[in-house]
Amino acid sequence: MPKHSDTLSFEELRQLTFPPETHIIGNGLFKKGSKLIVTAAPKSYKSFTLNTMISQLLTGGHLFGAFTNHARLRQDIFHISPVNRVLLIEQELGMEDNKERLIPYWESLSDEHKAIIDKRLFIHSCDFDLRLDTELGCSTIEKVVREKQPDVVCFDPLIKFHRQNENDPSIMNTIMCNLSKMSQALDFSTILNHHNNKNAEKQDLDKLRGGSSIAGDLDTCLILDVYNRNSAIIKVETILRRGKPISPYLLQLNKDTLRMEFHSWYKGKREEKTALPESPFVQ
Repeated sequence: MPKHSDTLSFEELRQLTFPPETHIIGNGLFKKGSKLIVTAAPKSYKSFTLNTMISQLLTGGHLFGAFTNHARLRQDIFHISPVNRVLLIEQELGMEDNKERLIPYWESLSDEHKAIIDKRLFIHSCDFDLRLDTELGCSTIEKVVREKQPDVVCFDPLIKFHRQNENDPSIMNTIMCNLSKMSQALDFSTILNHHNNKNAEKQDLDKLRGGSSIAGDLDTCLILDVYNRNSAIIKVETILRRGKPISPYLLQLNKDTLRMEFHSWYKGKREEKTALPESPFVQ
């Protein structure tokens, strides 16, 4: 295969044979080399959602246990092809809080899956030399990534990896390009945790805080909104660059395991009943 930096004639391109696309999470949700962002207002279960995704990326199954009914039979969706290693670089909680949040999930797993999480999940916490807006900061991140050679790197939250004006599209374009170059050079896929802006009237990708360069560089966006705080239920809207549009759905935090679990497909306001649709994909 040619390098990404090579320039090909169309004849050369026609003669290339590409391997099948690698789906880490099915239905176009997360592919090898892509960027996925989880965005929400503060205290909207972003970290719990990310922790669930990380653990499931290593152990497999179906993301959040999401399913639908087809011909009266349960059909699991968002199939996960397990990855070998995941690196979480987080800049908010610290090691103690990360341990407290992950232990209940870990204790709920089988011995086999416990061993996988023990050996293949790596956490680098509150190292503020890791930055995407400086050459030194990028090289420091690269050193951490090269040491562990993860398939997926998670950055939580994006704002703590730079000291720039988040609303400047030019600056944020540079930051996202730095991340893309790093991902390509070190062969990892990316998950970002981010915050919504404060304008409640914004919709879809306009909910993301910061310059449009962030939204423009993404492959998948999961937008979280609190649906019922007392019951720890959130609504998830999924925006895909590839794949069929997906209907919004509800997740609920299991307060014993601290795992986000599929609740139902979103059908409207909280007082309305929800039902499993024939298909989760928007027609």
